[in-house]
Amino acid sequence: MIAQKIVPSTVYLASKKRLTLAEVPVYADVIIPHLMQACAPLGLVITGPLEFLYDGSDGVPETLFDLTIALPIQAMKAVSSQFEYLTTPPFQCVYVEYSGSVYGIGAAWHDFFATVLKADLILTGQCREVYQHWVGHGSADNITELQIGIADSV
Repeated sequence: MIAQKIVPSTVYLASKKRLTLAEVPVYADVIIPHLMQACAPLGLVITGPLEFLYDGSDGVPETLFDLTIALPIQAMKAVSSQFEYLTTPPFQCVYVEYSGSVYGIGAAWHDFFATVLKADLILTGQCREVYQHWVGHGSADNITELQIGIADSV
C-alpha cells in the first residue's frame, strides 16, 4: 500500500523559475542561500524544512517546467524585493521517504513513479521534495520526502 496524506495549506517565502531538470542544481545552489538569508531582515519565522515544488516535470531532462523553491514561514510580513510570498492550498499526495545523496534521487523518483502508476491513481502533475534533513549534496544521511500529487481519492 502506498502512503497517502493531505499536506495542509502552507505559507512560503519562495522563488519560482521555469527551467529543465538539468538546470535545477545550479539554480538551487545560487538561490537557496539568498532565500535563507532573506528571512531575518523580513522578520519571518521559518516553520519547516526547505521544499522544492515541481509543476509539470515529467522526468525528461529537457522538458521545461516550473520549479518553486520554497521555505515554509509562519506568516507573510514585509515585502521582499527578491522573493515572493506563496500560499498553497492543501496538497493531497502519495509519499515516500528517500535517504541518500541528491545524486540518487532521480532513481528514487523513477522507482516511486513506477509504483504509483501501478496503483492506478490520478496524478495532478505536481510533485514535491521536502528536505527533512540536509547534510550535503553527496551525503547518505540526507532525508527527503518525495510527494506526488493525486486527485481526490484519500
